[in-house]
Amino acid sequence: MPWLVVTEEGEGPRVLEIAASPFRIGRRAGNDLVLSDYGASRDHSRIERDGGSWRLVDLGAANGTYLNGEKLTPLSAVVLQDGDTIDVAPLERGGLRFLFQVASVDGSQPETDDELRHTRPRRRPQPAGAKDAADES
Repeated sequence: MPWLVVTEEGEGPRVLEIAASPFRIGRRAGNDLVLSDYGASRDHSRIERDGGSWRLVDLGAANGTYLNGEKLTPLSAVVLQDGDTIDVAPLERGGLRFLFQVASVDGSQPETDDELRHTRPRRRPQPAGAKDAADES
């Protein structure tokens, strides 16, 4: 199972396992991850399993969902990759950032030190099913 690493200002990192599919994020009490505010909508976004991959879907949230800094098109699924950042609403407007990580082979929690991710190149979000440029070579 993959994990979300959450770092809030003034607090240590929290690691949340994505144990359900779909994994719902928002302010509504029935969501898998309930946010108190952070500019989140009641039903903000979801992470869902699709075969061997995981996808992120913005559910039409008023403040949007961002993948690696790019705003997602509402209701369009985008494939997640290890190390992607997910922002629930823009950070400058009080949003919250998550780091998506795939579990280690032994199933252990990921490292919470984001220093390992500083040199990772960011990619633009692609709709599910779209070919990556690296896949074409």
